[in-house]
Amino acid sequence: MKVFLVLGLFLIHFNALGEDAFIDNIEFAGSGCKQENAIAVLSPDQRVLSLLFDNFIVEAGGEQSRRNKKNCNIKIMIAAPEGKRIVIDKIHYRGYAFVPSKARMNFKSSYHFEIPSLGMSSRSFLDVITRVGDVDEDLFVEQQIKGRVLNRACGEDVLLNIKTNLTVMTS
Repeated sequence: MKVFLVLGLFLIHFNALGEDAFIDNIEFAGSGCKQENAIAVLSPDQRVLSLLFDNFIVEAGGEQSRRNKKNCNIKIMIAAPEGKRIVIDKIHYRGYAFVPSKARMNFKSSYHFEIPSLGMSSRSFLDVITRVGDVDEDLFVEQQIKGRVLNRACGEDVLLNIKTNLTVMTS
């Protein structure tokens, strides 16, 4: 019995990034998304950031251990122009899961915002998805973020920290 989970795409929607603001830096770390295994693409209108992964795959069972886990930590620095506020609307995660009977998978995603220049940080927000047995499906997870931006962020650069974990277990 083998179980696997693949996460291949994050989409981050900016509500009002506009021409003046820009993605200043993106850092990837973790067993599922090393810098060389991830690509960041910003749409021409600068409203959607796509993060593509080619090695965010976790498998268990068969000749492997009965439990396996991978993680991905992403830091995105968004430079804001004077008098403008960065608003992130939502984050989508897309992937694929195969979970046979008597197996289970967990996907955890958390994020928080920081404003380094002000020494401020938002609280962390966490989403957990669990599937148990007999799953063979595309996964689509959406985190609504709109309205969770620090109010004093006008004209300040924002650091978005995203942490994800994929875990699979077999009996």
